[in-house]
Amino acid sequence: MKTIPARFEQKTKDAAKIYGIDWSDEIPTDSVSTATWSSQPSGLTFASTTITDNARKTNATISGGQAGVEYIVICKAVTAVSGETLEARVPLRVESDPVVLSDYQ
Repeated sequence: MKTIPARFEQKTKDAAKIYGIDWSDEIPTDSVSTATWSSQPSGLTFASTTITDNARKTNATISGGQAGVEYIVICKAVTAVSGETLEARVPLRVESDPVVLSDYQ
């Protein structure tokens, strides 16, 4: 089972959502010691980054972005025992905020 998602669920430009990468299949006998997050193009904000689940899952709260843009979210994780650097690249589309009908009544 592949634990790195093919793509992240889209978000609106004003939303802050938690996204994660599960590295369990890639490092069954190791753990993540550090993780850094970025995007291409730039424009997303990464906050509250954590390493959880026996140090095999990395999470970040992602906010910002420009509506209509698909970003590639990049998470680089360094393993504790082997010192190997793992990299996941996951697409994330940012959409405009949904229209609420009550705003127009």
